Amino acid sequence: MDKKRRAGILLLQIAVSLGLLAYLFWRIDDGDGPASLLSDIPEWSLVTGVWLAAALFLTFMSFVAGALRWESAVEALGMKESFSNLFAYFMAGQFTSNFLPTTIGGDILRVARLNKTVKDTPNSFASVVIDRMGGWIALPVICLVGLAWNGGLRQLGAPSSTALLVSLATLGVLALIIYSVGHGATGRWLGRRKGALRYMHALHLGFDSLRGKPKDTIYLVFSALLYQFVLVLAVACAAEALGIDEIGLTAVMAFLPVVLIVQALPISIGGLGVRESLFVFFLTQLGVTDSEATLLGLFVGALVLTCSLPGVIPLVFGGGKPKSRPADLSEEVNTTLEALDAEAATPV
Repeated sequence: MDKKRRAGILLLQIAVSLGLLAYLFWRIDDGDGPASLLSDIPEWSLVTGVWLAAALFLTFMSFVAGALRWESAVEALGMKESFSNLFAYFMAGQFTSNFLPTTIGGDILRVARLNKTVKDTPNSFASVVIDRMGGWIALPVICLVGLAWNGGLRQLGAPSSTALLVSLATLGVLALIIYSVGHGATGRWLGRRKGALRYMHALHLGFDSLRGKPKDTIYLVFSALLYQFVLVLAVACAAEALGIDEIGLTAVMAFLPVVLIVQALPISIGGLGVRESLFVFFLTQLGVTDSEATLLGLFVGALVLTCSLPGVIPLVFGGGKPKSRPADLSEEVNTTLEALDAEAATPV
């Protein structure tokens, strides 16, 4: 992807985020959005501080669980890397995704950093994809458990049906991908290909490896569920810190996963605007005001940003023991992108 196209996509994402936020502010109290949001911030108290501290702690711990999830994918692919390095790469990726003006996100940085030490670009790529897929399996499962646990959440009309359909569709698409890419015939065909299909073959081998390692598969799924559930707990604590009493744990379980699935689509900057709009869509049926739902979305985003800040240290200083290091981050990212683009351009 050339620089002009990347810049165009970035500008479009910024426009989507700002447009959605402008719409939300307009609909809150006839355009008095910012003032209404400020009025919904609770007065400081010890209880508020405890809930806020819990939300921050759990958000950071979700990053630890996320690194554990990635570690399980790395080990399943037969690569060796210490958890401390993987956590450093993961945090650097979080900072990149949440703070730097890039359409790449932190995943490509994780591939680049891991590849420096394992010297295996296809499997480094596959490990990040499998890691992501673990999360996309866990999110619908948590949503369906929340809906099953609290029957009242199944009676909310459009929010209930949307949560159910998105969860089932996500599981269906993932099942199709896993079956198609993991099928033996697909693997034999991919094994004879070159170029970008090397990465799909690495993903096939990853699926094949997981089938032969049930303990690793269980650990991957468990760590994925842990990562997402800790984040659910963090958002539940955030709601308590803001004094939003209308939603409980099961409501967050039912609707947050759908928010995370949709905001992961590359249509906005870090989900900004999309996240807040979806909170309004899902939570107002529970008695939460538009202003409170928007504030919760912004607060959750602020929690993620705050806990991503430590990632600037491994981002700047790197990780592992590479033989050589690019002069700066842009060179590192561009070098990896050029390698991937070159693979994609190679005739198959």
